[in-house]
Amino acid sequence: MTPDEIVWHIPTITLADAYAALAYYHDHIAEIQQEMRDEAELEKEVRRNNPSPQASDRPNSTC
Repeated sequence: MTPDEIVWHIPTITLADAYAALAYYHDHIAEIQQEMRDEAELEKEVRRNNPSPQASDRPNSTC
């Protein structure tokens, strides 16, 4: 997505904002990607340790 397309989809930001965000991302790509991996792993851990009560309340059905 280009900066112009970003502004078109999110009209509350300026073109300068879009360029600044992209510049920050490209300057910190490794850290941002690591943080995303860490958050995904934390989400998996939380889901493993806290199963949905709705899933355990469902009767076993073969339908």
